[in-house]
Amino acid sequence: MTNLQENPFASPAPLASPRGQHAASEPADWKKIARRWELLRIPYNVLVFLAGMFWIALNPDQLRYWPEIVIFGIAANLAYCIGPLGEMYVHWFCDTFDRRLPAWLTMSLRSPSLTFLLFSLGAAFSVVVTLAAGYLTNETIFIHDTYIVNP
Repeated sequence: MTNLQENPFASPAPLASPRGQHAASEPADWKKIARRWELLRIPYNVLVFLAGMFWIALNPDQLRYWPEIVIFGIAANLAYCIGPLGEMYVHWFCDTFDRRLPAWLTMSLRSPSLTFLLFSLGAAFSVVVTLAAGYLTNETIFIHDTYIVNP
């Protein structure tokens, strides 16, 4: 007895990929992607924290801007969400256009190396932005204190 005879409302069996069995024929596991990125959030926060502490160690007067530092940390974590959303979008794209994309491209886009690439680029960009923000804040404090002391 077939599935349709057992339950007339059952969905039909999924079609096999014309290229055979490869990683792209399986739908993306969104929970697995989100879990992997949440584990990577810890090293990301450590890197951004160390970059911020570098400037605070050079100029402890920057601690008077603690509300801005907290807001910057929240903004950095919101920006971190671009990574998992980007990877989920790539997986959705591969699922949607599986038959139109070359198998080598689909397999390479769905590999864990994409996570590593997106994380590395995003973390490097965040550290550079944190160092630039610390530098600009440091220069502003220096200029502001110079003008107050020497009007």
